[in-house]
Amino acid sequence: MKVSDNRGEIGRPKSDVQVSRQMTKDSLTDISTVGKRLEPSSDYNVDISRKAKRLQKDYASAYQIASATPDVREDKVQELKAKIAEGKYRPDAGKIADAMMAEAIKERLATTS
Repeated sequence: MKVSDNRGEIGRPKSDVQVSRQMTKDSLTDISTVGKRLEPSSDYNVDISRKAKRLQKDYASAYQIASATPDVREDKVQELKAKIAEGKYRPDAGKIADAMMAEAIKERLATTS
């Protein structure tokens, strides 16, 4: 993100606090506004990088796909029910054990980090 001052100064702030202090120093004279949300000033522009825009677009696309996907895949449920009823369902115990161990490892790493 790049913050630029329309008066010609351009820079990358170290933090949002630095920008807020600068805005307070340059554009506020009333002490009653301290601690309140600052309204955008015409003195500053914020430019979002192409990479950030692409990530935002990709996130929105993934969210739409996930939102449109049902929580339960009825076709798979019906297929498994049919296999069970016919006695043809043979779960792979090794795959089940591997998935359980992988999940346990992920959970353990998430809680210790």
